[in-house]
Amino acid sequence: MLTSGAAGDRYGPKRVVLTGLGVFGAGSLACGLAQSAGVLVAARVVQGVGAALLLPGTLAIVGRAFPDDAARARAIGGWAAIGSLALPAGPLVGGALVDGFGWRAVFLINVPVVLQGGPCRR
Repeated sequence: MLTSGAAGDRYGPKRVVLTGLGVFGAGSLACGLAQSAGVLVAARVVQGVGAALLLPGTLAIVGRAFPDDAARARAIGGWAAIGSLALPAGPLVGGALVDGFGWRAVFLINVPVVLQGGPCRR
């Protein structure tokens, strides 16, 4: 994550976030299509690299999008709240996906989000 923060400073956070989103999406697709444990583990590593690129850049984008101190504080609070909600929601949603559609759905659900470009597409 430290490296991706530095990359965001050098190349711009939007570019790094979009790159991270693409890497994460490719890793998600590879996970969903994996035919062996080795491929699944390697694809999870790719997902991790993509996620590490995403996280610092999203906070930088939020910080730059709200120049007013009070608005920025509220936006960062919202960013933190959404991130905090993901902790309990992940296993619940993941369990429902596995129950309803199988383990591959946990990974493949990310692909349509990535193809939409996420929140940074604009």
